[in-house]
Amino acid sequence: MAGKVYTPMGDLFERISYELEQALVPVRFGLGHRQLVAAALVRLGVQPDAQQSYDWKRQIEDVREKMLTRRRFGCFYLGAPHCLAAKQWWFIPSLVNSPWEDEIVMTPRVGSGAVKEMRLRAPHMVQKHATSADRLAEARARSTIIEPTIQDYFRRNWPDFYREPANQGSYTEPCDHDFRLVFGGHDWKIDVSGQRLNGA
Repeated sequence: MAGKVYTPMGDLFERISYELEQALVPVRFGLGHRQLVAAALVRLGVQPDAQQSYDWKRQIEDVREKMLTRRRFGCFYLGAPHCLAAKQWWFIPSLVNSPWEDEIVMTPRVGSGAVKEMRLRAPHMVQKHATSADRLAEARARSTIIEPTIQDYFRRNWPDFYREPANQGSYTEPCDHDFRLVFGGHDWKIDVSGQRLNGA
């Protein structure tokens, strides 16, 4: 029986850095999220069929430990529960080095404000898809929890970069973002969504 195949780290690191540069967004990284390494291997000429015999556990751990966590090639790694690989130049140092919370929890203050805003906005909200009243209420209830909780998280941790949405305090006006982050010479519009395809 043939042994597991392993590609030396030096051959991979530069290609992984390149893949991140092309993505321009943080990429999930781990044994269950190995698309970053798989894409780098293709650039090295190792096609998907040949990758089936790879020692993925060793390959992933070496890339995480010896490249990403050591910030080689301008990369860095954000650990569990996020498990993200990214490029340092996308962020300014105070964003990269700030502590991340293991769990983001809605506080009573944020919750009461969210309920108030939803009650004021609800009569003016447009229903984009035909659905039952129960499903619509459920989706709006989830967004009432998710959006203001994430807004508050960034508002508290990075107040210098956080900007309120364009329709803040104007309950009849629609808006294409939930808040903005201004850093690195860019004004980023952030639209908060959950893990489902409909954003909930």
